[in-house]
Amino acid sequence: MMSSRSQRSANINAKRASAGFSLLEVMMALVVFVIAVVGMVAMQSRGIEAQRAAAEIREGERVGQSVMSELNARGFTDLIARDFSGTATLPPYIDDANTRLLFDFRGPPVDDPLNVNRPGVREQFFSVYRSVLPIPETATTAAEMVGVQLVVQVMWVDTTASNAPPPATATAASMIPANIDPAHANFVAWGRSVELRTVLMDNRGVTVP
Repeated sequence: MMSSRSQRSANINAKRASAGFSLLEVMMALVVFVIAVVGMVAMQSRGIEAQRAAAEIREGERVGQSVMSELNARGFTDLIARDFSGTATLPPYIDDANTRLLFDFRGPPVDDPLNVNRPGVREQFFSVYRSVLPIPETATTAAEMVGVQLVVQVMWVDTTASNAPPPATATAASMIPANIDPAHANFVAWGRSVELRTVLMDNRGVTVP
């Protein structure tokens, strides 16, 4: 039978054992906490990057639709009479470095005056190349063309992908259509683009009642 002194000693040891956590338990808890925090921070960072990338795509689509509307507004007759530099020519023709368009990233709302740069505006963020292609492709005279295919390519430098960061010198103004063609030698992994295509048919003989 255990003596009263031994019993008291056993009770004291039991209380001490249950009074708190050991150093090992505390360290393990800290390790688990740090891993969880690091994971949450990484997920939040990726979420912010994804939101930014989505906003850039939406704005790129808006820019592309605006440019396509301007092309359609020129009309078939004008598009087969002169290129983007104003030179008399027939399709096919595309923008070059001198005629391609540059647009700021403005984001909604988009009704600010162009000379007012509010917070969030990124100047010359989008580079736009337009193409006018004959239909059929073999057409060599205006009389042979039954329509034209309009292509608008909106390109920009993507800084949201940490696995393919762009060089410090990369700008939208220096991008060309080959940069977004995976089959081309000048393809770059950090280039992003939106492409719109439509067909404008020959309306030279169409009269409006």
